[in-house]
Amino acid sequence: MKKFIYKKKKNFLKFYNNNKNLLDINSIIWFYLLDKIKFLPGSFLFVKPRNSKVSFKIRRSNNFDLGTLNATFFHRFHKPPILENFRPKVIMDFGSNIGSTLVDFAVHYPEAKIYGFEMDAENFSLAKYNTNKFSNIEVKNIAIWVKDETIFYDNNTREDGYQIAGSGKDVNKISVRAMSILGILKENNIDFVDYVKMDIEGAERDIFFECDLDWLNYISVINIELHNFNTDDITLLKNKLALFNFRVIDHIAHWSSLYAIRNDRF
Repeated sequence: MKKFIYKKKKNFLKFYNNNKNLLDINSIIWFYLLDKIKFLPGSFLFVKPRNSKVSFKIRRSNNFDLGTLNATFFHRFHKPPILENFRPKVIMDFGSNIGSTLVDFAVHYPEAKIYGFEMDAENFSLAKYNTNKFSNIEVKNIAIWVKDETIFYDNNTREDGYQIAGSGKDVNKISVRAMSILGILKENNIDFVDYVKMDIEGAERDIFFECDLDWLNYISVINIELHNFNTDDITLLKNKLALFNFRVIDHIAHWSSLYAIRNDRF
């Protein structure tokens, strides 16, 4: 044990010296919660969280990657609620980031087909790499939106989650294909989705308040992270979900998330 701790401290000093202007206190603490760290030439690391069966490629220059692993393997915000006989066949992850939630879904639900959707090209590239050993995971560089079109986002904002800037052309922003949820279901020939994790940095408001909600007829359980929702917004959201036979319960781990569960399924 002493040798392992010494080695980890030695690695940490190397990591800190290379990234001391980028690390916050959470990253420093989190580094000590990792089982394995491997330094790669250039700007990447391989790290293995203690609660994960696999290692992940992350960026040295983006300490939010560590936060994403923290949210997945320690806080476990992405997990579905506890439901009897919950055996999902199809899972959709809207906002897959670097792919850690996709991997955890694949480990816990190996019989499920898992679709990941990530708007940012760099995050998508890492998600593809981190999930390439799982044949039941399919990752797409697509933004979740109110309709099928090209949208733009600014990747100079928060590195942990980029927000859609709109559909108007802007040479200073990055374009990406966007799709509605109904469009995604049709394109992939999916009749029903057992579990949806939705963490799309504010686009949740547009999805639920600005577009057709018929897609809810094809969903069993949803885990929604609420960005910029006030009390009235949450009440309105619950009322809209109730129209499609969903009951809403508080999230077991995340203060700004909720679960919507279809009453005729569970």
